[in-house]
Amino acid sequence: MTGQFGRRPPKNAPAIPFRAVRDAGVLPPHPESYDSISGMTGWLMLGNAQAGDCVAVTWATIRRIMTHGVTYPSLDMVTEVYKTQNPDFDWNGGSRTGPGSAADGGMEIQTLLEHLVKVGGPDGVKAIAFAKVDHTNLEELKAALATFGCLWLGVNVTDVNQQEFPDQPWTTDGSVEGGHSITGTGYDALRVLMETWASEAALADAYVTTTKAANGGAGVEEAWVVLWPEHAAGLTDAQKAALAAAYMEVTGKTIVWPDAPPPAPVPIPGYPDAALAAVAHPWVRHLHTSIAGNSKMRAALKTWLAEKGL
Repeated sequence: MTGQFGRRPPKNAPAIPFRAVRDAGVLPPHPESYDSISGMTGWLMLGNAQAGDCVAVTWATIRRIMTHGVTYPSLDMVTEVYKTQNPDFDWNGGSRTGPGSAADGGMEIQTLLEHLVKVGGPDGVKAIAFAKVDHTNLEELKAALATFGCLWLGVNVTDVNQQEFPDQPWTTDGSVEGGHSITGTGYDALRVLMETWASEAALADAYVTTTKAANGGAGVEEAWVVLWPEHAAGLTDAQKAALAAAYMEVTGKTIVWPDAPPPAPVPIPGYPDAALAAVAHPWVRHLHTSIAGNSKMRAALKTWLAEKGL
């Protein structure tokens, strides 16, 4: 087995629809291909080989992406997130509270998203809001991913997916073995790219757009984007207004925008050239390709990142 599962079925509580921003006509055109983790290496299991903490591990992956790879939440942080829905869990293997026990009960993605907005994560960062994406619409998934940098996906994994991981794109072949939480990190014409179980892989078109998952079959069953403080400075007034209106309609509350940008991320101990890497990754991820002369800068930075293993 590649890794453990741990995503509970979606609770399907009311949520802001991503289309509230999409239909307002304020989304920028998304590129034909996109990769938010270009150059990032050293992905970690963070306990998901032993316990069903995949939803908490997805939080860690997304927070790493939001800081352009400069920071990476630790296993202790992931455990703290996991215990928000499994308060009796610890790592006493074989005991009542260890992996595989009743206290290792997995997580609901939406419940954790609500917690991250209300309380925040152990890294001290609170989410501003989150929105539900139509997981059967590949173009909407692409637009959401390119706009927010990544997707939080809930999927049903088959035995075939595990056998072929990470070399072959996941398809709907095989028997479902469990619900899993993964990070959508990019896409090309027919695939959504992902990171899970410390590896990069892909989801085939049919796996992404299938409706089988709604009936307990294989495929993507839920998709989310999270609005973090790192996003706020880059949103237009029209995007903020659309998000605020949707937030009020669903929650009855006023969205709270941060007064200031988040503090600069603290580099991972021993992480080489972290400051330059934090600046370089946005260039490589298509954020500046429209400016004259930046193509050479982007190419040079991409080569540097690859040589540094960043």
